[in-house]
Amino acid sequence: MVARTRTAQLHEIPTGPTKLSQYCHRCELYTRKPLAQRFHDCPHCGLGSDRSIQRDLYAAWLASVLDPIRLTFPSRGQLDIHWQSMEACLTAALEETRQHASAQGFLRRFGIPGVRACRPAVLSAQHKSR
Repeated sequence: MVARTRTAQLHEIPTGPTKLSQYCHRCELYTRKPLAQRFHDCPHCGLGSDRSIQRDLYAAWLASVLDPIRLTFPSRGQLDIHWQSMEACLTAALEETRQHASAQGFLRRFGIPGVRACRPAVLSAQHKSR
């Protein structure tokens, strides 16, 4: 994973040691998740239980606050301050995606439940003609 810091530098962050998609900043615990689980939902503290935190965006936020040299996070208090503004941004981005997406297949690939994948009409017609 590559993250941009506030100083506009790019840092390559190894995904193995950091386990960003498994980490919860609120309780500071790691939880293994299947790849099919597209939302952060911490079983220990309940962060994300309302399915408003898309896992990949959450991991990207964690990468942005991670110290790229020591691979450590700021203190829990500092993370909470960063999170207050970021949580609202992530929720708004997810809601906007739900409202503006024109294809149900896009919604399903993004991890939004309750929609069925659809095949574009052109591909569907080609498939039927075979």
